Amino acid sequence: MSKMTTMWLVAAVVAGAAACAEDGPQAKQDEAYVGCNDLAREYGEACARCAGAEAAATCRATVAPVCPSARWLRDADALYDVCLPWLANVSCEVLMDPDRALSESCLDQVHY
Repeated sequence: MSKMTTMWLVAAVVAGAAACAEDGPQAKQDEAYVGCNDLAREYGEACARCAGAEAAATCRATVAPVCPSARWLRDADALYDVCLPWLANVSCEVLMDPDRALSESCLDQVHY
């Protein structure tokens, strides 16, 4: 499987696997929007480290456009304390493997 295919699969899990949720208070939506953008940025940086600048733009572009639709975060503490640091330090071998590309702390974090 190519690196680009793997990155698309991972992005789909991050951005598309979230469950639908009713609109919550504006504060939750704002938190979700910021968290989604932080996740997109960190994912893009991990892709850049592992596959170059073009891959980084692709990774960010697969996550960031859905951020305005974000309604809530599953666990903001896990996102900031575990998921984002994990993405910053994950090995390229793990990041590029769709079977183990994301930490549990990252899965289904952003709900739409």
